[in-house]
Amino acid sequence: MSVKTCQVIQWDCEWRVSAFVIESGRDDGLRTVFSAHGSPAGSFVEQLTEVHRQLKSHKADVIVVGGAIPDAYWFELTLPPAPLRELGNVLEFELPRQLPGAPEELAWFYRLLETSARSRVRVFCCPQNRWREVSAALGEAGIDFDAYCHAFTAVETKHDGQLLFLPDQQPGMVWNKAEGEPVALRELRMADADCPATEHPELLIAEYALTERFWRDRRYLSDQPASMRPQRLQGLKLVVIALGILVPVLLGMLWYRHYDDRRGRENAIAQELEDIEYALIAQQEGMEKLLLAGESAQKLLAAVAEIDPAETMAALSEKLPPHAWITSFRYSGNKVALSLAIKGETDSIVETLNNGIRAMAVESLRQQLNNDGSTTMTVTLQKSVEAAP
Repeated sequence: MSVKTCQVIQWDCEWRVSAFVIESGRDDGLRTVFSAHGSPAGSFVEQLTEVHRQLKSHKADVIVVGGAIPDAYWFELTLPPAPLRELGNVLEFELPRQLPGAPEELAWFYRLLETSARSRVRVFCCPQNRWREVSAALGEAGIDFDAYCHAFTAVETKHDGQLLFLPDQQPGMVWNKAEGEPVALRELRMADADCPATEHPELLIAEYALTERFWRDRRYLSDQPASMRPQRLQGLKLVVIALGILVPVLLGMLWYRHYDDRRGRENAIAQELEDIEYALIAQQEGMEKLLLAGESAQKLLAAVAEIDPAETMAALSEKLPPHAWITSFRYSGNKVALSLAIKGETDSIVETLNNGIRAMAVESLRQQLNNDGSTTMTVTLQKSVEAAP
């Protein structure tokens, strides 16, 4: 088995910096082959610079940073199943209910753990200014990294039965696996006096960072400028560029050397080029036909496309009045079943559902007046045929 190497740079809530070089591949396990620690007397940037200098002699397949950030939150939640690339849109509607402050003032990132009936998602968020301070410190220290990943974000689901206690990063608090249905989540609670600290959290980070899932997830784990991402294979790229320049020059020299001998073949070559041109024209015409066929196929597929849950939820949130809120939302195929709790008049809501939700039509609608004067409305919406482009 090939050996893969991960560099983990982490810090605690006192901004004390440590770095580790961790290998996997031998005996299908992880081992730390090098560690470094910043001088406690140095500033955060000075410690980062110090450990970064010591890591330069160690090559790594992946570089991850992680640690405590003031005023940050790490938590899990479940969401309706959605593709990873669309999960951010769903979170934009969910996070205001989970977090204090305005979402636009927060930097937030996420990892999708598993998808079944519900998607299990881990979320990290912190104030924008805190994230900018940490990014600036890493940039000033000259550290390029693939992603920021806290141990809570990294810990794999196979370790769900274990407590995650990081007293140097989250003093007095522990993440444990809560009991719940349909998905049991990790939640933050007060740590017991005798709760043992999690040993070597850097191994939890490396275990995740050395998987294929990490490369799928990394663009959603953190947001740093492209200039702060590792520039790998630079030597190979330079060689390819040099060959791209050298090969045409050598071919030109060879052509010139044999120019006199090839003079008699010019007519044949010209004829061959003409044949190629005709072939290219025919191929282009065929491609245009394929494009037309593809557009027709896309229109047919769009006519039977399934509902986008994020788009439908956004339309409902925009159109429904303040005295109505959604208590249940389920979708399957081209239908959405939802329940509304209403305190006030219902006529405008019925009108909105019938005519105000673009590309949706009411299949069924029932109202029930409750003892407290509120109304429970059960509605089934179906994607209308006119929605197809």
